[in-house]
Order: sequence, then structure tokens, then C-alpha cells
Amino acid sequence: MDKSYSWLEIANMPLCCICCGSRNVDESENKCLSCGSTEGLWSDERTDSTCGDEYELFQNIHCLECDHVYPENTDGTVIKICPKCGNKDMMKTVYLQKEGSV
Repeated sequence: MDKSYSWLEIANMPLCCICCGSRNVDESENKCLSCGSTEGLWSDERTDSTCGDEYELFQNIHCLECDHVYPENTDGTVIKICPKCGNKDMMKTVYLQKEGSV
């Protein structure tokens, strides 16, 4: 965090996925709707203006079955099937990040 925040400020921040940083989350299920992670959510101090600059909101997905790379949906829906080979096992796909973005 760039500065110190009060507990109230932290409580009012939007939540994002610990795994991929997406704000597309289901708070009631404690689940990321972008990557499917249930590792948890945390308060996101990024503003809407800096969020796109510092992080890739939409990433590329790499299918480990056929080696095809395709972009995730920009409308926030999860792509559950590889468009090239039909792979339905999301555990055989990974999100790609630009070098140095971790």
C-alpha cells in the first residue's frame, strides 16, 4: 500500500482476487469469477484510473492441452472451454502475465 489507511477506508475499498488481481469476484462465495480461485479476496487500494495502468485487467489464457493462447472475455465472464481444442479442464489452463508484472 502506498499510504496508511483507516480500517473504515479499507472496509470500503473494492475487493480483488489474491491470485490474479481481478475485481470480478463473488463476495458471498469468496471466489474469483475470472480465474476461479478460492484462495481469498483482499481490499484493493488501486483506483480505477491506476488499475489499468499498473495491472492487466484482462489477461491471456494458455491452454496446456493444445498450447493455444487466447484472451479472456472482457465482459467478465469466465471462458470454461478452450476455443481451439475444446479442453474443459480449467486446471489445464493458466493465466499469462507480462514479464515483470509479478
